[in-house]
Amino acid sequence: MVNIDTNFTKKQIIIALCGLLFFISFLIFLILVLSNNKEVLEVDNNILNFLVNVRGEKGGFLFIFFRIIAEFGFVYILIFIYLLLLIYTKLDIRFIVLLLGIGIALTTNVILKNIIERLRPEEYLRWQNETSYSFPSSHSLSSGFIYTYIAYLLAIDNKMNKILKIIFITFSIIIIPLIMFSRLILAVHYFTDVMAGVSLGVFYAFLGMFVTNIFIKKEILKTPLLIKLFERKKDIR
Repeated sequence: MVNIDTNFTKKQIIIALCGLLFFISFLIFLILVLSNNKEVLEVDNNILNFLVNVRGEKGGFLFIFFRIIAEFGFVYILIFIYLLLLIYTKLDIRFIVLLLGIGIALTTNVILKNIIERLRPEEYLRWQNETSYSFPSSHSLSSGFIYTYIAYLLAIDNKMNKILKIIFITFSIIIIPLIMFSRLILAVHYFTDVMAGVSLGVFYAFLGMFVTNIFIKKEILKTPLLIKLFERKKDIR
């Protein structure tokens, strides 16, 4: 298994506190939306109108750039990332937590969307076709979870090349706000949608970190499942 730092007594407390802060942030945005009868808040309208006025023409640079950025929160890119992570982790506890985490996060997102039933910005403003409800943003939620958790996995890996580690962690940190902004400039979400989505996603990421640390310390699934499978086949031969 990858050499991982398991000294996490203080780290566990920090992770728990950070997760709590992001969950409280999500609750604040949820209460704001519900207390306004699911209508558009003034801050949502102001930011949407500003971006629509400055983004230029559809088909221009910003349109192409942010359509590409938005794909990093879309299901096909996420599946590709998960395949890479499967190889990277060799199917150990880190990958299992990652898989369960995104499943729980996206399930929560679907439930919230269908309970709250907040409509998206007017269709003529949108630069992308969307049919589901608006709150919270699934792109922001999924990217907030997976890229935060990836950055954590890379940070605790003591064997990875330092330069590659810095590059991948930097990318994971930068891509989250870019995906959030892409949903705003494409006018498919409101500000409170993306903020609630990323807050909930990052909360789930910290929850995943907390669970991962516990499992690592208790040496549960210390040997990755792929290695166990390979060794079993080797023994059979």
